[in-house]
Amino acid sequence: MKPKSNPKSKSKSPAVRKTSRLPAVDPIAKARSAAVARRSARDAALLAVIGGSPAIPTQGKIRLDIAGATPATVMAITLTAREGMTDNSYYPDDKEHVDALTASYNGLRARADLIASLEQQLKTARLAEEAETLNSKDIVRAAARYCESADNTDEGLASAGWNLRRPPSPSVVLPAPDRLVLKSTAFPGVMTARWRRVTNFRFYEIQMVVLDQASAAPDWENVPFRSNTLSSDTFPKADIGQRMYVRVRTVGSKGASPWSQEVVAMVL
Repeated sequence: MKPKSNPKSKSKSPAVRKTSRLPAVDPIAKARSAAVARRSARDAALLAVIGGSPAIPTQGKIRLDIAGATPATVMAITLTAREGMTDNSYYPDDKEHVDALTASYNGLRARADLIASLEQQLKTARLAEEAETLNSKDIVRAAARYCESADNTDEGLASAGWNLRRPPSPSVVLPAPDRLVLKSTAFPGVMTARWRRVTNFRFYEIQMVVLDQASAAPDWENVPFRSNTLSSDTFPKADIGQRMYVRVRTVGSKGASPWSQEVVAMVL
């Protein structure tokens, strides 16, 4: 039989002391813990006066609706955050963020003031432009009226740079109207002459004379003429049975054309 071993006779080996590395201290976490401790102490002192148990702080999330915000909205949020975080016991170590918020707000405020100033200058400039435009229109109208009164030929007006209401006429004497006819109307004694229109004309000159049957041919040199811008002309009432003679010529930028062949008809 083996002898029992005496446990007290066993040699004890020296104990090995275990060492562990302390975690690094996070300054932000340390500041937050200190702020929480101060807030807890303040709440505890308040509760000691009014009675009751301390409330458990809730964990909140900030809602930032700034993705599509305008500069004015961002500036307002920046100002609110800066004023709210300044000298706030909950955030005693927020000087860096307060300074950044202040600089950001000042920058936005400066840009907004500059834009407002430029918009006011633009508004003033546009009002001045409108007034000057009205004045310039009056000056242009006066110059156009002068040119029309001094020389209203197409060549003269075009040489001054004016846009004419119709294309400039060719610089040649225009032909006399053709297809001249003289017919009676529905009114007894009233006759109407018609002819084919001439291109680029300014107006027409018409001569008309009424003679009795026994008279000779008309003396056109002594017959007055009338002007017309239409391709027809209706004459005053004449005695029925007399003969009416008519001829027409064209007036253009180069003067009057030769007279057309005269036409004669009995007044009906």
